[in-house]
Amino acid sequence: MKEKSFLYKLIICGLIIAIFLIVSKIVYGFFRLGDDTFIYLKYARSIIENGEVAFNLGEPTYGFTSPIWLLLLTLTIKITGSYFLSPQILTLFFSTLTIIIWFIIVNNSFLKLNIQFLFLLIIVSDPNLLKHSYFGMEASASFFLSSVLVFILHIDNENNKLSRALLSIIFGLYFLIRPESIFIYLVVSVVLFALCKITIKDLVYMYMVSIFVVIPWIIFSGIYFGSILPNTFAAKGADYAWGSRFFLQLFDSIKIFGGNYIFIIAAILLGIIFSFKKISLNRHKNVFLITSLSIIILIIFYSLTLNREFVYARYYCVVFPFIYWTFLILLKEVQSRLKYIHYYLSLIILSSIVITTVFAELTKKTYCQIELMEDKIALWVKENTDPSDVIVRGRIGKIGFLSERKILDPVGIINPEIIKFNKSNNSMGYYLKQRPHYFIGTFNMDKLEKYASVKLIKEFGSVKSPLLRYIIFGNNFPIESSVYKVDWH
Repeated sequence: MKEKSFLYKLIICGLIIAIFLIVSKIVYGFFRLGDDTFIYLKYARSIIENGEVAFNLGEPTYGFTSPIWLLLLTLTIKITGSYFLSPQILTLFFSTLTIIIWFIIVNNSFLKLNIQFLFLLIIVSDPNLLKHSYFGMEASASFFLSSVLVFILHIDNENNKLSRALLSIIFGLYFLIRPESIFIYLVVSVVLFALCKITIKDLVYMYMVSIFVVIPWIIFSGIYFGSILPNTFAAKGADYAWGSRFFLQLFDSIKIFGGNYIFIIAAILLGIIFSFKKISLNRHKNVFLITSLSIIILIIFYSLTLNREFVYARYYCVVFPFIYWTFLILLKEVQSRLKYIHYYLSLIILSSIVITTVFAELTKKTYCQIELMEDKIALWVKENTDPSDVIVRGRIGKIGFLSERKILDPVGIINPEIIKFNKSNNSMGYYLKQRPHYFIGTFNMDKLEKYASVKLIKEFGSVKSPLLRYIIFGNNFPIESSVYKVDWH
């Protein structure tokens, strides 16, 4: 009987994975290898071919967010021999692992079989899991690690068996995937302590284990780069006046959550409001506190610090699985009281499929255009510039990897020394020191004319920003790419 039950579960799990693989390929198979992915690829090639962690050879900089993702990507490239397939293999691998871990969670949730299956279909149709399954970035690993955290916390919630060591190791690894996951760790540990699930001694033990996991990298990055935090943190706004784009990022974050999870969030809120006293939701306070506080803190953090960049949905993959955990708990408690609950779950699945399909089609129109333009720019640079030329370009990944030229980033992700010039509104002062040969993008070149001869030699037209929320809300803006040749006096 047990063998039959195991075989049944194996078949269901295989079916769910097959559905996910088919849907992800059909809907978001085009969304792969974005510009940020090529930043990782450029670093990976520097490690493999030159033995250094650098974007521009000879200039070690911490210009990537996730050291673990870079390590995994480098190892995968060494195994497969392909720079272009490896990122897609990795992201699809972690997305598949996410489906598996949620299958395990759902099977330990005391839900009816039909509700289990419908819930898994909701996970399979998640817009963000599908969207980032071929993209090549750490978002799928982030989604997976958060799902593992949910699994650990869910086991404790159901059986009062908390694996402190495993929880701490996962959070330590998570810090090396997305450093802002430290906020989730603080929320989880404080909530568990406040609800008397762990003691002060447990807290000290957990923090020490996590520190033990991350300290080797911190020592290495401090010595090698002279920094323990990625340049992305400083360059995207943390080194500037905090909160200058607070409300813009706040509203964009609300669009991200509302656009993808509106029906699930609505169900959770209604369930809490109308059912809290009638059912045993009170004993699940840790679930609701961890989810709500994590979301609120991350939204505030991004809204305060992202002053030179947009907030992207992939940043919130650290909390999306916690929304599903909260929804799962609610379903478990109300499943016997709501006769037609499977209809509502079917509505959520249908809405997710519609949202995902519509979002994918809207994204495809602009994403493919902008990537095609980047391909043309990189090819032009490779064919029309000298290998020793220095190029200034805001989108640094693809042009750096494909053209193999030295790139200067106006934001400062790979050359953080420009940040102090940007802060004093004197970015041209930095360029006067570096004396680049080409500027590609949209630049005001008037300030350089007394120091150099500036000539517009090529234009690549204009494409619209691929940010979906700007397409939907009608405030999309064009991205232009003009090539300026600079001959210094």
